Amino acid sequence: MATLFLNAEDGIICRADPEGLQLVWINLLESAVRCSPQGTTVNVNVGRSDYKARVVVEDQGPGIPADELPLIFECFHRGDASSNRENSGFGLGLAIAKALVEAYGGTITPESGVGRGTRMIVDLPLNLN
Repeated sequence: MATLFLNAEDGIICRADPEGLQLVWINLLESAVRCSPQGTTVNVNVGRSDYKARVVVEDQGPGIPADELPLIFECFHRGDASSNRENSGFGLGLAIAKALVEAYGGTITPESGVGRGTRMIVDLPLNLN
């Protein structure tokens, strides 16, 4: 099991449904933990970037090949590492996360490479009222 480390800036409020955001974070964290080797850390950073809230979930897993990166948000897509049913889901988590983030006017951007882990960067509009 990986260790979770959270670094969060106070006072960040987004225009989004809390239950929907909870589903986004659960899906991103489950994916990061599932892909992380025993004894590694999953880092979560919450802060601001321009006029957006930014949440970055970063694992120390095997990474995603460049040719597969554009496919990770497709429904039922599971990478080669997830072909073992015991360690994988149904390939819906990231698709759901992306759909919800985009419904709230945000973006989700993956950064990854084989052997260097994966970062998921979520930008959401801040509630400035």
